[in-house]
Amino acid sequence: MGLATIKFAAEYCKMPFSAMDMMDPDRPTTLLAVLKVDRSQLSKEFIEWDTKFRWKPGNFELSHGKEFLVLLLLTGGYLWTTIRPAWPPQKEEWYRSHVGEEVNIQIQGVKA
Repeated sequence: MGLATIKFAAEYCKMPFSAMDMMDPDRPTTLLAVLKVDRSQLSKEFIEWDTKFRWKPGNFELSHGKEFLVLLLLTGGYLWTTIRPAWPPQKEEWYRSHVGEEVNIQIQGVKA
């Protein structure tokens, strides 16, 4: 069975490398931790940073959910994050089942 894949709708400023580099198997990404947080625990500044598109203006709009998962990722020695809805509960279980593992990063519209 291959590596688990974490998908992104676009390339984001938070990503430490370009899309092609992020998806390069020679530059693996490890899922270090999954933190479950209430939306009120996420500062406006953190949400702004985490959701800012790299190549177009604006930000990805988070769902209006109350709870989120903050994934801590490590790529090429750089720590970065992604915010994900905590619903449905199976999502949290799936991410937690891959903590400590290398994962694939897939960015919509980019072919590795």
